[in-house]
Parts: sequence; structure tokens; C-alpha cells
Amino acid sequence: MELKGERLLAADRATAWAALNDTEMLRHCVPGCESITATGENRFEIAMTAAVGPVKARFKGKMALEDIDPGHAYTMKFEASGGPTGF
Repeated sequence: MELKGERLLAADRATAWAALNDTEMLRHCVPGCESITATGENRFEIAMTAAVGPVKARFKGKMALEDIDPGHAYTMKFEASGGPTGF
């Protein structure tokens, strides 16, 4: 899954940065995300549902925020498995 795009937020930079570092807000930003639980600094366990063509699967895994440029950007990296569906 590759999430790309650009959104204009009606908020100042500090407010937007704080929101994008809030786990509940992240859950709403990631398509199919059911839960995000912090496990350490910039590390999380996730549960999500994703569809690949006609196949829909539930995945559990890990997410990390990397390449952090405070107040400007970060990269979200996922590692997940869906049992017999794949990873």
C-alpha cells in the first residue's frame, strides 16, 4: 500500500503537527486502520483491513515514524501480516 497525496489543513503548522502525532488522529488518517497502540517512541502496533482487488484481509503489524523533520514531515513505515493472506 502506498499512501500519497497532499491536503491543505485549516490550521497553523504547530496545530497540524500535534494532530498528526496523535494516535487517534493517525488512526483516522490511515485507510482501513482499526487501532493504533503506542509501543515506544515513534513505534506502534496496528490493526487494519485492506483490500487487494476482490480480496479483503485483516492485518496486524507494526508501524514506525521515521525520517522525522519536526514540524514539517515524517515517513510512516508499516510491517504487517494477514496470516494466510500474506504480509
